Amino acid sequence: MAEPVVLISDLRFAWTSGEDVLDIATFRLEAGERLFLRGASGSGKSTLLGIIAGVLEAGSGQVNVLGRNLSSLKPAARDRLRADHLGVIFQMFNLVPYLSVVGNVTLPLRFSPKRRAVISGEEDDEARRTGAALLFVSHDASLASHFDRSVDLGEINRVGMTV
Repeated sequence: MAEPVVLISDLRFAWTSGEDVLDIATFRLEAGERLFLRGASGSGKSTLLGIIAGVLEAGSGQVNVLGRNLSSLKPAARDRLRADHLGVIFQMFNLVPYLSVVGNVTLPLRFSPKRRAVISGEEDDEARRTGAALLFVSHDASLASHFDRSVDLGEINRVGMTV
């Protein structure tokens, strides 16, 4: 079996308050997979995305993206990995008002020489065609049917779980 696009093991993350926000034993996202990650508001969804994107650093554990251990990369290398291989659109993202929706979504592609050639205006099954993974995060469970697999963050995050 091929190496997953994202592989997380024994992840722990806490904000400066010191209390854990995330405690995830394992999480996998496979190449070509379209995964829906659901979680209640405030459950750590955006924090997890920030860790996967290399914007936030895990307190402990291992986060591998495209076979690279993010904790071993310097900030500039994480920035390059994100520019060349990831696209993240947060719910509170400030859109550029003079760009179309497609223009806003493809804007990050312009920051990477590797990805500039991808901007072609083709319609969205691009992720499946290229073998890319899609991780969609929301609190709205009704969207799950549009994805290959659905994971509830509350079921994999041991913070707040009772045993």
